[in-house]
Amino acid sequence: MRKNGRSFIIRLKRLPWLVKHWACSIRPMHFPEPPASMSSISEPAPDPMSREATGTVTAWFAGLTNFSSAEYRWVGERLVARDTADQPEPARRGGLSELIVRHVYADHNSSRAVRQALAPLLADLDRDGARKGLNFGCGTMEFHDRIINLDVQNTETVDIVSDGGRIPLKDASVDLIITQEVLEHIGDYRSALSELERVLKPGGRIYCQLPFQIGFHPGPYDFYRFSRHGITELFDGPAWSINQVGISVGHGTALYRIAVEFFAVTASAIHQTLYKPAKGLTAILLYPLKWFDGLGERSAERDRIAGGYFVVATRTHLPEAQKG
Repeated sequence: MRKNGRSFIIRLKRLPWLVKHWACSIRPMHFPEPPASMSSISEPAPDPMSREATGTVTAWFAGLTNFSSAEYRWVGERLVARDTADQPEPARRGGLSELIVRHVYADHNSSRAVRQALAPLLADLDRDGARKGLNFGCGTMEFHDRIINLDVQNTETVDIVSDGGRIPLKDASVDLIITQEVLEHIGDYRSALSELERVLKPGGRIYCQLPFQIGFHPGPYDFYRFSRHGITELFDGPAWSINQVGISVGHGTALYRIAVEFFAVTASAIHQTLYKPAKGLTAILLYPLKWFDGLGERSAERDRIAGGYFVVATRTHLPEAQKG
């Protein structure tokens, strides 16, 4: 509990600085939806075959690919789906808005439970330089030099620009898959999960994180929510062995996300332009609600209104279509 207390104090000290800068901001606040991923958990030494060491992703990435020229093409160091090849690179988000989203409103992707679950998976990449991974729906963040980043948005951190319908990688080509709050945005999420199963090696592991009690957050669509039973059922089959199911964020974060939207929507009823400023301000002022997540861990009823869940599962066998 002392460690959690220190963390709370450190986060509390951020609030006056954030409030000061919010008050001084005169630009209309652009409040993007939370990124699907989190910042790097570790700082591994550069691998001889990493993009940092070689200056190009294709030194190792190209050898893992499998696609038709009708589906994808190389654009510099990125593999871009044909239907998104002409998509302009979005303007780089910065300033106060991005700061509040990443470090206050949407820091649930780097919660203590998430960090603890991901740490051993990323450590496996460090122990074996031959291991590779895939971050499915990476957003703007990178976990590791040997993790391929796939996202629908063409940003500088992305290696594969795709909606994930057909992942342009060989069967059984990666050892680790990370996907944080992505499948709820995909209408046919089971097909997407089948693609992830296809590219994951037997014995490889997947970390899948999904929301339960949070508000509508289109990116560009938002279809589903998953309880503990729901996320467990996704991996309840012969192709998977579930290693761990846990709460990514608890009832405090769930209440926080809904309360922020409550006040922002209420403000927008007065005038539509008040939605984003109200959301930014309440995101800061209501932040202490998240601290109740730690208290909820003691409750036998913690699954009632958890903010979200994660599962770590191992792929147990090679599907029949890939044998021989």
